[in-house]
Amino acid sequence: SNGTVSVVSSVISGVGTLSFDGNDDINIVSNSVFDFTTKLTIQAWIKPETNSSGDHKRIINRNESNSGGGGQDRWHFIHSPDDKLHFGVSGSNSIDGTNALSTSSWSHAVITFNAGAVKLYINGTEDATGTMTATSLSHIDAGDLRIGSEYGGSFFSGSMDEVAIWNDNLTSAEVTALYNSGSGLGASSNSGNYASASNLQGYWNFNEG
Repeated sequence: SNGTVSVVSSVISGVGTLSFDGNDDINIVSNSVFDFTTKLTIQAWIKPETNSSGDHKRIINRNESNSGGGGQDRWHFIHSPDDKLHFGVSGSNSIDGTNALSTSSWSHAVITFNAGAVKLYINGTEDATGTMTATSLSHIDAGDLRIGSEYGGSFFSGSMDEVAIWNDNLTSAEVTALYNSGSGLGASSNSGNYASASNLQGYWNFNEG
């Protein structure tokens, strides 16, 4: 559904999943809690449809101008045309995943950013690593967040749940803990190897009902 979701620094309650039909998204109004600098982690449980459009479909995206298109400061976590993960920052090289996402079952997708060092994970396992020329995200501090599109384009197709964003670089042990052998672990409370609940800046459990 296309609408506005209020921002909280810990949890937006609700259970269930949200289906994106390639024409819907969720807008989260710009907030200073999303003004990241050298550290960022994003997670989403996703079950994408096969990406046959050639488009870079947005899982979550922030553009400085609140409009789509290049030539502006932005970062984006993407379901790419080859069904792999992708993370990009304006003015920098991008990091591409290695393995294709399943289109028949759920995947736990994570990106961690630490001063330009990027890791992508699928189902608690490291999928790809790389180094970006961008060492900070501080130049992206005005736009709204969009879950499922880039401001009216590049719409995600499929289902999504448990989207979370931290102003921290989660460790591989924390990512594995959040995957929790496929059962998932709530991000709002520390448990086992997961110890970054205090750094959680946004957490969206979707409820279609």
